[in-house]
Order: sequence, then structure tokens, then C-alpha cells
Amino acid sequence: EREAFNREMGARVANAFLPADDSRPSEVSPGVALASAISLLNALEAGGAVRGVSWDKTDLFADGVSDSFSFLLRRSAWLEASLSLQGGSQRFFPDFAGAAVAHTLASQAQLRTSHIEYYLDDTYRPEPGEYRPTQTLVEFSLVDDAS
Repeated sequence: EREAFNREMGARVANAFLPADDSRPSEVSPGVALASAISLLNALEAGGAVRGVSWDKTDLFADGVSDSFSFLLRRSAWLEASLSLQGGSQRFFPDFAGAAVAHTLASQAQLRTSHIEYYLDDTYRPEPGEYRPTQTLVEFSLVDDAS
């Protein structure tokens, strides 16, 4: 039920923030889908939902094999909510950016993905109680079903 909610939320975020010309590409490929995902997160940043986005390993499927990539969100609007829910016994974490990227890759290139979020503090603090995450690292693993 929670997974279905995240998938639906990802679809809604992707459809709301992707430019119309990115929502239905004429070419179906991992590269085109990833370019749309990058456009999506750029739109979230331009709209103020995050204060910075960095990407790593975006040369997907260079040799036709599955690969992975990650992105780092700085100060997302939903970071505090995710941390609050994670601290309780709910085991439910709103994942708007990861879910939207997963939806974009699935809908535009039929890619199956899995991803996980890590919350990072950009400042070293020797006391664990002073840990204050300001960044979300989202790591994706992809499997190319077409090959």
C-alpha cells in the first residue's frame, strides 16, 4: 500500500514538473529517460523544492549492461518530514524525487529500478546527538530489460 502510494506520488510529481516535450519522448532509450529525469530535478530545484542537485555516474548502459547512478539533493523541502517519519515506528518515508525519477525511467524507457535514500549531514559533528542531515543521497540500480 505504501509502495503504491510512493509510485503514484512519483507519477504525479513527474507529470507536474516535466516540461510537456519531455513527458512523451519520440525516442525510447535509457539516455533520453535519464535526460528527462535530470530535467525533472532541475525543475524541482528551480521551483525551490530543493536547493541543489548533484549527479554521479550518468553514463548509463554505455556497453548495454545494467548500471547505477546517484544524485544528491541539498535541503529538500520534504527532508524534515522524511526524518520525522523515519524516527517513529511508521516505517514510511515520503520519497518525492526518487519516486519521480523512477517513474520517469519506467515510463520513458521501460526500465526497472530500485533506489535507496541516505540522509547526510554536510558538517562533521563528533557527537552523534548533534547529527543534522541537510542532504539526501539517492542511489539507483537499474536493470535494462530490453537487452
